[in-house]
Amino acid sequence: MRYLGIDFGLKRTGLAMTDAAGTLAFPLKTLYKKTNRQFWDELLDTINHEKIDALVVGMPFDLYGQETEITVQAKNFIRRIQKKSGLPVYTVNETCSSIEAKEQLKQANVSKYKLNQYLDQQAAVVILESYLNSRTLYEV
Repeated sequence: MRYLGIDFGLKRTGLAMTDAAGTLAFPLKTLYKKTNRQFWDELLDTINHEKIDALVVGMPFDLYGQETEITVQAKNFIRRIQKKSGLPVYTVNETCSSIEAKEQLKQANVSKYKLNQYLDQQAAVVILESYLNSRTLYEV
C-alpha cells in the first residue's frame, strides 16, 4: 500500500511518499500555492501519477494540544481531499514536525538556502513516519 504524507500549509504543502510496500518514507516535493485550481490540479495529478492508495495528513495543534485557526483550515482541506481523491485519509498530530524536520536536515548538512527548500517535504516525511510507526504498534 502506497501512502502520501502531507504537511498542509496555506502557501506551501510538503509531500512525502512511501515505497510500494508502505514501509519506508521519503520526500517527494513541495507544492507552492499560486491559485486554488493550480494547487488542486498539481496535488491530484501527483496522487494519480504516483498511484497513491491512502493519504496521511498532519493535524496542526498548539503545544497544549488545542485547535488553532490552521487546524480548522486543515480539517477543511481533509474534507476536500477526501471528496476529490476518493481515498482514505488518516491524520496524525504534527506538533513539532517542522522542528524535527529542520533538525534532520541540519544533521544531514543541508545548507541554509536548501533547508527552506526542503523543509516542508521533510516535515511530510516526519508525519508519514509517525503514522507508519504508530500503525506497527498495533499490528500483530
